[in-house]
Amino acid sequence: VVRTQGSLIADEVTIVGAKVAGRVNEVTFDLGDAIKAHSVLATLDQDDFALEVSLSEAQLAQSRAALGLRPGDPLSSLEPQNAPPVREAKAVWEETRARVARVRQLQQVARNTVTQEELDQAIAAEGAAEARHAAAINGVREKIALITVRESELRVAQQRLADTVIRAPFDGLVRERHVAHGSFVQVGEAVATLVRTSVV
Repeated sequence: VVRTQGSLIADEVTIVGAKVAGRVNEVTFDLGDAIKAHSVLATLDQDDFALEVSLSEAQLAQSRAALGLRPGDPLSSLEPQNAPPVREAKAVWEETRARVARVRQLQQVARNTVTQEELDQAIAAEGAAEARHAAAINGVREKIALITVRESELRVAQQRLADTVIRAPFDGLVRERHVAHGSFVQVGEAVATLVRTSVV
């Protein structure tokens, strides 16, 4: 028989922290508890994070509605040329082009009926309409980019809401409990210390 003195070292030790700041609503573990992987250790207050998700959803819906996209329509289905503002600008441009053609035709048929100034005005109006059409296309592309930004903001808000539920990374035992119901935790602040004593 060999008697010896020493310390047992766990296979793995981790300090589980909060990914978002918030007030602790619920703690589902205690010192010495055996915890299964992915089980809920604590839940933070979710009200503010749920409001962020709702706000992001509303802003995304507003951005999509500005381009005539319904809730189920994929963004890839939208062609800038088919967007309502671009179609309107194109119709105005085509009208001014047709007016220039009519004025030129009148000038050739009856020189005294149309002045050079009227022709110049019609040509200038066509140029302005063409520029508005190009600006409308750029505006639609900008709004498409904004929709992409809004979608990313929504995903971030949803992830932050999901992060209010703090889960165990592996099967283990609770060595330390760092929070209680009602306490406020900052980002990265310890919630619990878990140890794994077996690799099986």
